[in-house]
Amino acid sequence: MYRTVFAVLAASLAIGCAAAVSAPAHAVSDQVTCDAVLQASIEMGDSLAAGSEMADIKQALAEVAAKLAAAAAEADPGPLKTALEEDVVQLNRAASAPDDQVVAILDEHAVAEARDRVDALCGF
Repeated sequence: MYRTVFAVLAASLAIGCAAAVSAPAHAVSDQVTCDAVLQASIEMGDSLAAGSEMADIKQALAEVAAKLAAAAAEADPGPLKTALEEDVVQLNRAASAPDDQVVAILDEHAVAEARDRVDALCGF
């Protein structure tokens, strides 16, 4: 699901689209974290459906990065938390890149690898 949302994003870009978070007192389970990832992905898909201008896409990327950063901050220490933190770095790179570089960044191996790692750990 998560990878599918990004595949749709990359496709729509190619077709013509010209936080600090403090650590919580108690970490949450991987299942709760994965639920947050799924919800963030769905919301990003909804945002992308509402607008396809580059500014809208970059805003959607920034918003999902913030939501995933919040999920990572609350996650139990371990592989999922680490994978989410790396994914957030990659999403923020894309969200803050010049418009003409966003597609290239989203197509990078490191970005896909970070995304795939989260997908695999969540069972998407």
